[in-house]
Amino acid sequence: MVEHPLDVGRVTGSSPVSRTMFRRIFSTLFFILILAGTGIYFYNQQPCLNPIGFKIGIIDNRFGLSQAEFKQISIQAEEIWNKDAGKPLFKYDPKGALTVNLIYDSRQANADKNAGIISTINETTQSADAVRTQFLALELNYKQSLADYNALLAERQDFNAIESKRLEVNALAEQINALVKKYNYLVNIANTNINTVNQSAGKEFEEGEYVYDQNGKRINIYEFKTRSELIRVLAHEFGHALNMDHNKNPKSIMYYLNQSSNEIPTAEDTQALKAVCRMK
Repeated sequence: MVEHPLDVGRVTGSSPVSRTMFRRIFSTLFFILILAGTGIYFYNQQPCLNPIGFKIGIIDNRFGLSQAEFKQISIQAEEIWNKDAGKPLFKYDPKGALTVNLIYDSRQANADKNAGIISTINETTQSADAVRTQFLALELNYKQSLADYNALLAERQDFNAIESKRLEVNALAEQINALVKKYNYLVNIANTNINTVNQSAGKEFEEGEYVYDQNGKRINIYEFKTRSELIRVLAHEFGHALNMDHNKNPKSIMYYLNQSSNEIPTAEDTQALKAVCRMK
């Protein structure tokens, strides 16, 4: 009879020691996998550990910007935070998880309309200033003619001269009244247009938004007037992508109103950046 060697590669169901060892190994591996998965999750979720890759998405041609121009402006905006942190927090990546879009809607349409109104305000104001200059010059002539008329009237000698001066004074008065009406009309137009523009001024950061939902991460820019304003709005939304909140300094990039032209992080911005990045 040939004896078979022990099958050391099998774990038999009848051995309680083997079952216990198998359970321990399985539990240990499961625990390690949970820790590894949790570590990877928090590594990916915590900002500043590795740069956030961003790419350019939608660009509405009504803004008049090419993809290359918008990309360069976006890079300039995110570099504000990179420089403040002393390390790359963002980087351009055609396959990045964060998409930056330039979307034309009623906000930019309203901004374009306001730009036309502001141009009209400037022209109207210039016209009103010109009318005021004419008025001041005529007012001096009127006062002098009126003084001459009163002097002639007091002498009561040359009635032809008195009548001529009276007609001159009245003509100047009519011109002045016409200028006053014209000036008031122009001022009313300017004030009406100014009120129209002011109704949409001093808004919260509605020019852009940072969105993180089931469709992914994206920055949508809806409105800007100048390149500098676009850089600031983008920088503000990049800040939200780092989990930064608004602060109370009106000059801050992360102030809740877009009313400053500052493009350099304030002390409040830097403090918030250090907090979210856990930097000393």
